[in-house]
Amino acid sequence: MKESYLEDLIKDTLLEEAQRIDVPPSDTVWAKIDAARKKKKLFHSLLHKNGAFRFQLAAASLIIFILGTLLYFTHPSAVNARSNRILKTVVDLFRSPAPADIIITMDNTSTPPPDAPPPPPDWPLATGEKVVAPEQARAEASFSFKEPSYLTRGLKLDIITLMDKNMVNQYYRSDKNRLIISQRHMPGDFASSHMFSNARAKKVNINGVEGTLVSQRNPYSGKDELTIIWFADSISFRVETDLNERETLKIVRSLK
Repeated sequence: MKESYLEDLIKDTLLEEAQRIDVPPSDTVWAKIDAARKKKKLFHSLLHKNGAFRFQLAAASLIIFILGTLLYFTHPSAVNARSNRILKTVVDLFRSPAPADIIITMDNTSTPPPDAPPPPPDWPLATGEKVVAPEQARAEASFSFKEPSYLTRGLKLDIITLMDKNMVNQYYRSDKNRLIISQRHMPGDFASSHMFSNARAKKVNINGVEGTLVSQRNPYSGKDELTIIWFADSISFRVETDLNERETLKIVRSLK
């Protein structure tokens, strides 16, 4: 019973669709087919019977080929430009952007005072990091930050910055090397994490306190860069440099 009902329903649906199709009269269809066949016969007769027409067609093709070759060798830039435009259009038409890493940054920074020393353009200053004179840093910082009593020959303080009065960064440089000493005052309980890729790490002793020394190869400069992290006297320390390990530890252990 159900199969018979379903079969009748399908037949009715197909019949309705067939009735909607407007089929042209057979005379009209055959007339169009006959006209197309006559055009095809006329074209073939011109090619096979009219030798002059075939010669003219071949000569025209040869002339077009020669002109195109001359244009390429005499004006290659114009030809390449046109080819590039066509290629760019095709690429732009069919290219589908693939998912990628996206970084969106926002900041709301105030204008530094006119007497503030300008930061060098190659130091990676963070948002809100304010360049100040050493005396101003000592006066405005909420803690007594430490400074190295030993520096590698040629290494000098370049700039010093403040962030929220609880963080002081000291930037040193020489003709060949750089050194950054970051100190953040953290008097209460805290937890922090640091991430490094393709790195080696080991424990080091810094004036009786255990620290971690991380070594990484900078893919741009080809140099090994060191990072030392430790915590002492309610201060979280982080030192970054491209100096060797021996010189770096001497500077770190001289902080007072």
